Amino acid sequence: MLRALTIACVLALGGCAQPAAPAVECDDVGVRVVSVEPVERVEVWSDGDRLARRSFPGDSTEARLALPLPASEVEVRVWTGERHTLRCTRPADEPLVDVQLAAPAGQTLAPFPETGRVQFVAFEGADASYAVVLTAREPSAVTLRLGGERLRVDMTAPGQREVITRPLPSDRATEVVVEGPRAVRKATLTPWTVGAGQVGETLALTDLVFPTDAAGFVDVARPEGRVTLPGLGWTRLLAWAGLGTRGQDRELPWGWHAVTLRNAGEKPLDVAVASRVLEGDEPAEAFRPVVRDEDGGTGLVTALLRIPAGGEATAVVPLFVTAAVLPEGASEFTHELTVTPLGLSKPVLTRTQPLRVSRGSSWVAVGFALALMAACLGVGSALIGVPRWLRTWSTTDLTTIAVFATLGFVITAFTAVLSSGLAAVLGPFSMLVTGLLSDCLRSALLATLIVLLPRRGTATVFLLLGWLMGGVALGAFSPTDFVFVGSRIFWLELFLWIAGLTRGGAWRDGSPVSRFVRLAGGFAGASLLSMAGSLASQIVLFRLYYAAWFVLLMLALPGFLYDVLACLLATSFAASLREVQS
Repeated sequence: MLRALTIACVLALGGCAQPAAPAVECDDVGVRVVSVEPVERVEVWSDGDRLARRSFPGDSTEARLALPLPASEVEVRVWTGERHTLRCTRPADEPLVDVQLAAPAGQTLAPFPETGRVQFVAFEGADASYAVVLTAREPSAVTLRLGGERLRVDMTAPGQREVITRPLPSDRATEVVVEGPRAVRKATLTPWTVGAGQVGETLALTDLVFPTDAAGFVDVARPEGRVTLPGLGWTRLLAWAGLGTRGQDRELPWGWHAVTLRNAGEKPLDVAVASRVLEGDEPAEAFRPVVRDEDGGTGLVTALLRIPAGGEATAVVPLFVTAAVLPEGASEFTHELTVTPLGLSKPVLTRTQPLRVSRGSSWVAVGFALALMAACLGVGSALIGVPRWLRTWSTTDLTTIAVFATLGFVITAFTAVLSSGLAAVLGPFSMLVTGLLSDCLRSALLATLIVLLPRRGTATVFLLLGWLMGGVALGAFSPTDFVFVGSRIFWLELFLWIAGLTRGGAWRDGSPVSRFVRLAGGFAGASLLSMAGSLASQIVLFRLYYAAWFVLLMLALPGFLYDVLACLLATSFAASLREVQS
């Protein structure tokens, strides 16, 4: 009991203790704060002026502000639920100017080396340069000794940045000395001389992936090697409605190329990876970079890369797309990739490959939307009408429809077997041959059935029976049947009613020409719209791409002409059956 009471008292006293104040540290990078409680905000003040302010959302207990600090003491105000005022001073021996070096110029800047020696790859007979970048922490003067040249640079304000470039000899070492108020730094730039032809033998392109994200990982939401864009109409509709899932800023790339290079040599290489898209032999206007709006007409986008000796490295190069310039449909361009070591004027590696662009058609979007609406109406009318028709129609009429539907299924099954062989020979054109047998004969059967039973619902029951037999016997059931079968029912029933074929049988006593015109108008009109909706649905649901001439061919032959021929056959055949029926 006494022990438990002692523990409770200790815990109570601990709970009443104030949390420790944050700790602050000033260094050559800026200010670092470490706290037991989460840091909400940090401000840095000097002589009544605020130098920096930053908020830190979340539960971080460590905060850093990167900024050049003056030599005097600074005040650091930290909020961790309550305000703490702390003070610190930057170490006195820190230089007043930050120095960075790039040798050769063009590669990523690195801090001035502490070892005093920098080795770089130089190419025989090629000109190169190096760059020294100075950034002031406080006003001061810096003296540079670059080879045999002496140069004084006055840094008049904190944050001032100066870039000095000089030629970089490939046949001798170059000494760079930076003399500041508090430190003197020296570096010797030593060349590794390499023949230009030798680089082409040691450098290899091992992988090229497109599209990727900005980190070089494959973009699984997009097809490989292809630029896919929505139709112009759809894009404008999303822009008008303020909808969409991807940024539309013109300075955002559509995607990235991930270029992996291997260096089999004994020395690291700095290279420039340049990418552009060509239309013929000229840069494609739709793929010109827009970040700077000026590329000299070359269309080039460039990334710098250092490849370690005996290793690999990956450069990620953006691809910009001006969607408004690209037409709807499919098109193909050429993507050109070049790799040029820094110091050489000509690339040592060049890779070209096709870049395919697929832009959705606004007409396809409209056609698919109409097909969906027609499918809903067709399926709805079937669900309402079929139970009533089965109760009210005579057994003779139902048997007649079943016989015709069975004949249609036999024709469908036969052409399905035939099409497997024709597809190997004719490819996509095989449907024109099989359609002449399948679509034409089935439409002739249905037209004959309409002549015998001219009432609404006859076509619906015929189509549903054929669909059920095909699904059971051939395993052809699919979720997309809702669209294809439902829209076919709607358009067929609508056009048969408009043509007067299902509003009574008086038209059957007219002349053969008038009967043919009515049948052709009803069946060909319905078939044309059904085929258009079917093609649009296939493009959207199955991600297919049809050439414009192929779409027109399908609409003209299976979509219209085959049904006209079917009605021509059915006109005389149906008249003979009516005589037998009477």
